[in-house]
Amino acid sequence: MGKTKREIRLPYGAATKLGETLDVSQPTLRKALKFEENTENPDEVSLARKIRFTAVKNFSGVDTGAADVKISGDVWAWDYPNGARLAINFRNGFVTITFHGKVTDTAESIKTADIYNWQCKAENLM
Repeated sequence: MGKTKREIRLPYGAATKLGETLDVSQPTLRKALKFEENTENPDEVSLARKIRFTAVKNFSGVDTGAADVKISGDVWAWDYPNGARLAINFRNGFVTITFHGKVTDTAESIKTADIYNWQCKAENLM
C-alpha cells in the first residue's frame, strides 16, 4: 500500500460545482483541497478552510489526512493513533472498523457522504 499526502478528494464533477457554489477559481480550489495555501494572509487561510469544510460536509469530500491513510486499489485504510483502523472497499462499499485488532463495526455498503461520520467514529474510539 502506498501512503498518500493529505488532501480532500471529491467525486467526479464535484470540484466544479464546489467552485461555482463558493465563487472561487479552480486554482484556488485545488490549492485549498491539497492544503497548499502558503500565505500569512488570514483571509486566504480562512477561505481555504471554508473550501475544505464545505467540500467534506456538502460535496462528499474525503479527507485523506484524518489519519495515516493507505490506498491499495479499491481499498482505502485509515490508521488512527488510538489503535483504530477504518477500511473501505470502494468497489463493493464494504466498511470495517477495527480497534486494537478486534472488529467493532461493519456495514455492507456506504454512501460517500457517510465516510466522514465513519472517520469520526473510528477516530473517537477509546
